[in-house]
Amino acid sequence: MAFISGRILSSAEAVWRILQLPLHKEYPTVQRLSVHLPGHHVVTFEATANADSASAAADAATSTLLQWFVLNSTHPAARSLLYKDIPQHYKWDKKLKMWQQRKYKGCKKVARLHGVSSHNVELFMLRRLLLIVPGAQSWEDLRTVEGRTYPSFESAVRA
Repeated sequence: MAFISGRILSSAEAVWRILQLPLHKEYPTVQRLSVHLPGHHVVTFEATANADSASAAADAATSTLLQWFVLNSTHPAARSLLYKDIPQHYKWDKKLKMWQQRKYKGCKKVARLHGVSSHNVELFMLRRLLLIVPGAQSWEDLRTVEGRTYPSFESAVRA
């Protein structure tokens, strides 16, 4: 079977592409925030890497969630903010993989937490806790309700 795959390009779009003008703009910008259980964050390494370099990559890997804990530990002003509100006051540095305070106020930035299926109960409950617990400095802080630390995120939400 033979077929032709094609696309119609209007004259206006052709001119914009020739002049290298932006075709669209996203405003406000969207910051994706990771949601993962302890020890289940994404680790990237080369497929041909040996065990030592893969282990080193795992030790060096971090996420926006893990760095939120670090931010709350080091910046007392961040402790009053929910995880979803952090991008309005701090920017995520992709190279350094850490949150840095914004130089100007009033930034229009939208945060999006990854969607989680309710069938994955523990992860779903963690996501719910991230929406209501400000300034957590560790996984235990998220599981602590009124001074009592619960064994799971589900039991903490139910409390």
